[in-house]
Amino acid sequence: MKKAWACVAAAILAAAPGSVQATLPWQSFLYQTANVELEAVAESGYGIVILDPSRDGTPEGNWNPEEIAQLRLAGKTVLAGIRVAEAEVSRFYWDPSWVDAEQPELRPAWLGPENGEPDIFRVRYWHPDWRSIVEAYVGAVVAQGFDGVVLDTVDAHEFWGPKGRLPSAERNPDAFDDMIELVAAVAAHARSVPGQENFLVVPENGASLAEDDTYLSTISGIIAENVWFAGDKRQRSRVTRQMIPFLDRVRDAGKRVLVLDYPGPQRHIDTVYDRAESKGYVPLVTVPQRDILVFHPQHPPGVQAPFPQVEPEQNAEVTADVVPSFTWSTSGQSDLTFRVSFTGSDSRQKVFTFPKSGSLSTTTFVPKAGEWRAIQRRARDNFSSRIYWWVTTRDADGVLRSSPARTLNRMHTNIPTTIFWVGAPAGRTTDESRETSAWDAAWVEHFGGVDDPQAHGQNPGNEYWPDFTPLENPFYVALPYNDFSDNGVRRPNFRDIVPWARFVDYEPLESAVKNRWVKISQNGVTCYGQWEDVGPYQSNDFRYVFGTNKPRNKKAFGTGLEISPALRDCLGAASLSASSWRLVHDDESMPPGPWTEIVTTSQISPP
Repeated sequence: MKKAWACVAAAILAAAPGSVQATLPWQSFLYQTANVELEAVAESGYGIVILDPSRDGTPEGNWNPEEIAQLRLAGKTVLAGIRVAEAEVSRFYWDPSWVDAEQPELRPAWLGPENGEPDIFRVRYWHPDWRSIVEAYVGAVVAQGFDGVVLDTVDAHEFWGPKGRLPSAERNPDAFDDMIELVAAVAAHARSVPGQENFLVVPENGASLAEDDTYLSTISGIIAENVWFAGDKRQRSRVTRQMIPFLDRVRDAGKRVLVLDYPGPQRHIDTVYDRAESKGYVPLVTVPQRDILVFHPQHPPGVQAPFPQVEPEQNAEVTADVVPSFTWSTSGQSDLTFRVSFTGSDSRQKVFTFPKSGSLSTTTFVPKAGEWRAIQRRARDNFSSRIYWWVTTRDADGVLRSSPARTLNRMHTNIPTTIFWVGAPAGRTTDESRETSAWDAAWVEHFGGVDDPQAHGQNPGNEYWPDFTPLENPFYVALPYNDFSDNGVRRPNFRDIVPWARFVDYEPLESAVKNRWVKISQNGVTCYGQWEDVGPYQSNDFRYVFGTNKPRNKKAFGTGLEISPALRDCLGAASLSASSWRLVHDDESMPPGPWTEIVTTSQISPP
């Protein structure tokens, strides 16, 4: 058998490893760095295989190109795992004189303290000499025939950075940016080799680095450890919540997110696979030593979710008082049973699963009224008023698969709504005139005049315009939140509240919420407007605007939404009415209508 492998492996050595896609393929991966039997790995169902460059960690044990070709011939994408911010004494580059106590002058400037593991040292990875070593290491991996590299220890910027535990004199204030530069240099070096333009570069951990656009465009995917569990214990919720937005950013860029957790109990293993698959991630539960060819009968590699969800559709709108029916298709498969899960948590915490015990045999689930109210309350677990739902199947062999979650948008309902306009005098929903807005000290001038509600319907060019052509969108609203405080300082927590603001670099005079589209419905009629002012009476009611609470305002009939004359006419609204509304998210397209004929793009205009 080994002779046969060697013969056929030689046939694909002419095919460059870099011929694979620049992003990770496949829906399953194996991470095994010790006790590797190539034939067993080749025959496994895993699509991505991550190995140590050496079978035993030494230069003499390096896998040769024919051996890696065996795996590639079997359809595997093969990656080599290396440490880019730690030095190992067993590797080819190591010089024992570096740590000779009698010759301290030979210790390289880049070599740091031991990391707590035997014969492994932290390194000042920004040092040019260490970068040269890493580039040589990656060059050797390319020569071995690997399709790409996994860069472990990229999270070392936390140790060396300004918030690390080192004495201040030893910290590097640029540690974060230096790691981004190192990863970019490694990728550029590998991809400069002829035929390796698509060489895969996959960091392990260090998820926060993905906030950088250059880093995100450089990497081919990411591996994240201990996402939902730290060993057998639940991961701290704060850690998971902080990690998930960065992993989602990688996923939304069209790149694979590989989740690597290490729990032992079967119920915890099932949880990892369920949560990861519902997020569109690729999960693996193995042992911390990564020294076995792991196989979970309930979660075999390479098996896809066997069904599509049908209703409600993606981004469907739901309300607290109307219970929807949830349906899905079996795609012709029989002997399947189902469970349906709901959460408001992007990080998949506080998940409600139905039924609580047993399973469903039909492809429809209708929550009871009390169950739906409990599900609705889960929307408070994020600041986007969204609910996520997915279905988990179990087949006759006990194999479990969860579908990627669909999103439901929760509408604010029965919100008291009044009319306001550019240039309005102080009245029942404001103590100040609307000649200025919260963001524009010359609102009337920039709009083109006073948006007199009595003058609407008199413009022959457009029934929704005042008696002049406005310079900004006449479809506008006011909501009671401002990402700037009353003294003009940006609120420090706005990125934690405004769901689309986390990864945007705003200019000093740029609001995160001004100009955002809002969907409003009354009596079966739906129109859209842009968020152009703050009120009524409140400016920091984020638990209402971005959450599930009712408006905090108790004045003027408890008004929670103000709409312009154009929206009044579009909706057929009275001067005091009840609306359903919600914010429009970035993953939604705006339907055409009179509200898009003029679109406001201006930002903050101070006095």
